[in-house]
Amino acid sequence: MKYQKIENKGKWRVIWESNIFTLLLILVLFFSLFKMVREIKVRADINKEIADLQAQRQKLEGQKDEVEKLLSYLQTDSYIEKEARLKLNLSLPGEKQINLYTDEQNKYVVSEPEQNNLLKWYDYFFK
Repeated sequence: MKYQKIENKGKWRVIWESNIFTLLLILVLFFSLFKMVREIKVRADINKEIADLQAQRQKLEGQKDEVEKLLSYLQTDSYIEKEARLKLNLSLPGEKQINLYTDEQNKYVVSEPEQNNLLKWYDYFFK
């Protein structure tokens, strides 16, 4: 009689209603959920890294622009003329150049040590 009930219900219905199938279904569901959470975390990490790299790229582009501006300034005639005047002591034709140098000896001023107040009064009255 038992066998007749099983045959009436059908093989799939018996499998569908069994505890083993329910357990396997729950395991597959948890495994899928675990994989999905892990994939979401990996995507979030990748998106964060992409944002960091884009910020770094923008910073490097700004530095590149600054270097290009500096390079273009260094190649101008006014900069070259200024450096030639300062470092090479050159001047344009028709210009007179005056160089002011100080003696190394005049750099150090020797001062006499300050006298005692009593000696100053003595010098004032008796000398």
